[in-house]
Amino acid sequence: MSIKNKKKTARNLILASSVTAFAFLAALAYPFKACGYEDRIVNSTIDYLSVIRKGTMNVNPAFNTPTESKSKGQGDVLKVEAMDDATRLPVYDVFNRVKRDRVSFKIDSSKAKAIGCVDDIACLKESISSGKTDSYIRQLAYSITAPFISKEEKAQALAAFVQSGIESRPKNEYEVKTPQQTLLDRWGNCLDKTALYISLLNTQNIESIVLYYDAGKQPNAVNAKKSSSEGHIAPAVRGDFSFLFIEGISGFFRPDNYIRYRNHAYYVAEITYNHQVPFIIGSDNGMKKTEPKIIEIR
Repeated sequence: MSIKNKKKTARNLILASSVTAFAFLAALAYPFKACGYEDRIVNSTIDYLSVIRKGTMNVNPAFNTPTESKSKGQGDVLKVEAMDDATRLPVYDVFNRVKRDRVSFKIDSSKAKAIGCVDDIACLKESISSGKTDSYIRQLAYSITAPFISKEEKAQALAAFVQSGIESRPKNEYEVKTPQQTLLDRWGNCLDKTALYISLLNTQNIESIVLYYDAGKQPNAVNAKKSSSEGHIAPAVRGDFSFLFIEGISGFFRPDNYIRYRNHAYYVAEITYNHQVPFIIGSDNGMKKTEPKIIEIR
């Protein structure tokens, strides 16, 4: 056989092998398409409100109060910089420095469902577990937290998304929705939104606990129930949110609504807050004087 014919035969063999390989891959992909694999992935976009840093200011460490109100620029990282006579801390203006964000993401609708059971906490734990291995939940969390470095600001960004992007509605009896179902519906109660929020936190390795408030002991709560037989659920995030300054209507304040648990501080994140400003983690949610039951979610 001549060299020319050998080259031609080799080309034909390569072409035939490529066609065979393509047909094999197409055959593998067909069952997924036939079973609705492509149809189960839903594209979604949600608008939400988020608070942005106003700047930083000098804080007198002896008195723990601002010594000046002049903005010192923007930043994305929570820092405490040691100074000779003061400490520079980040400042958030929850009324004048709020922006509207938009995030696009995918939802695996095959995991979207309402979990029916008698025990709310058992439902909550099952709902959170459904989001642990969901790659789309992880992608959503990374899209929201990408601009931030510290765990505190990541947690705040995720809280703002769940609080303002997912509408709060009254409790459904005997069921808790999975995070995927809550994202599809774009609404949920305190259990649904807590399951979604903790699922998002877990992707960032941010520790949290769940707080259960007895409804009969929270008359001034943001989301107090009319029936004393019902309570309220809120997540609390481990971290140090105390070195934030918040500028509100009545002046500056620092987040101090937290629970001590296993020698760590967990700051309350009231994600069912329905006002048109983001709730800052560790702010007063109306239940500060109530002793909640602590529920550990693993």
